[in-house]
Amino acid sequence: MSAAARLSDVGAASCRRCGRLVAMLRAEVPLVPRASPSLYWADSMRECRCETTLPPRPSSLPSSIRVRLREVVAASAGARPWEQLVTREPLEILV
Repeated sequence: MSAAARLSDVGAASCRRCGRLVAMLRAEVPLVPRASPSLYWADSMRECRCETTLPPRPSSLPSSIRVRLREVVAASAGARPWEQLVTREPLEILV
C-alpha cells in the first residue's frame, strides 16, 4: 500500500468448488489529482485451499468492476487523505 493513496475493496473472488474466499480486489486511488487508480488482488485473507483456483486476470473482470472503480474515484475526491474509502459491499466474483 502506498502512503499517498486511499484503498477500497471493490470485489471479492470466491471459489466455485468450495465457496470460500480466494482474494479481495482492492482499488488504490492516488491522492494526486487525475492520477489513474490501480487494481490488485490481496490474498492475505484467503480461505480457499483449492490449489487450482486463482483470481481472474484483470482483462477478464466484469464491466461492473469498472463501474465500481469510477464510484471509488468519485468518493475519493471528498475523502480526507488518511481515510480508507468505504463504498458499497464488494462485488462477488466466482472463479
